[in-house]
Amino acid sequence: MVHAVTGPYDVIAYVEVEDLSKRLKNIISKIHKIDEVDITLTAIAVH
Repeated sequence: MVHAVTGPYDVIAYVEVEDLSKRLKNIISKIHKIDEVDITLTAIAVH
């Protein structure tokens, strides 16, 4: 799920995975390969 937002962030992406350490690295590396992406900020919510 992705939402467009106002303020200092352009997009917030929500990702649910069972194996966080394995999947998160894969997802982040794919996002970093996008030319238009300059920086990212990862925040993990646990519930």
